[in-house]
Amino acid sequence: MRNQFISSAQSLCTYFNQMSDNLSKLQDDCNEEIRNNVDKINSISEKISLLNKEINQIETGTGVEAGSLRDERANLIDSLSKIVNVSYNETEVQNTNGDNLGGTNFSLYINGEKVVEGKDYRKLICESSKTKNNQTDNDDLYKIYWEDTKMEFSATAGTAGEA
Repeated sequence: MRNQFISSAQSLCTYFNQMSDNLSKLQDDCNEEIRNNVDKINSISEKISLLNKEINQIETGTGVEAGSLRDERANLIDSLSKIVNVSYNETEVQNTNGDNLGGTNFSLYINGEKVVEGKDYRKLICESSKTKNNQTDNDDLYKIYWEDTKMEFSATAGTAGEA
């Protein structure tokens, strides 16, 4: 009876140790996914800002619409919306008389924060957290910040739409 109890207790300890290892691995995997998604967000934001510049170079003063570039930008927005909540708006560029100059000002927002404005974009950075939410958390779990303001980024699941 005693040996059976000891054997059961050892099995239970082994089970808890395996669960702890699995949870630790899961945290590491999630941390890596966070890093990968931040890299994707930054890459897509940069590409959108470059497309905005190209679109305006083509459309300003010519009246020709840069349809394929606009399609490419729309596809990038769709890709980004699978990672984070995005919205956007596009306004015509006008002179002081209110005449349309042919170009547009395109802005993209993530969770209400402007990430792209025209040809400019903001970057996100991952930094290892100095604190743990739980005592069993792995060391160096990432927190996400805006590079320019060092304000913490709040991530939520994504959908795309006009602002």
